[in-house]
Amino acid sequence: MGIDLPAATRCPECTLGQVRPVARAGRIVPYRGVGVELPEEFAIPTCDHCGAESMTDELAGHFDLAIETAYWSQRPARRARGDVTPTTPIRLPRR
Repeated sequence: MGIDLPAATRCPECTLGQVRPVARAGRIVPYRGVGVELPEEFAIPTCDHCGAESMTDELAGHFDLAIETAYWSQRPARRARGDVTPTTPIRLPRR
């Protein structure tokens, strides 16, 4: 993704593992009320011992763009499965 990720560092959460960039398929994150699959090439610094993930400000900006893009590209498939339905209009009572 063109992001400069730091080399392996000690995990600040468990202090036992090393934090390294990890990119993998199948990561589902909640976004706008639905589960969205992150692009498999998107690397997130992750501890190899406890699994804690960490974000830098720069990476968070790329994450926001990646998740928004994935949300819209996956929307037709979610609609076909019935995960997304049209908004039902609200009818207010008459006075």
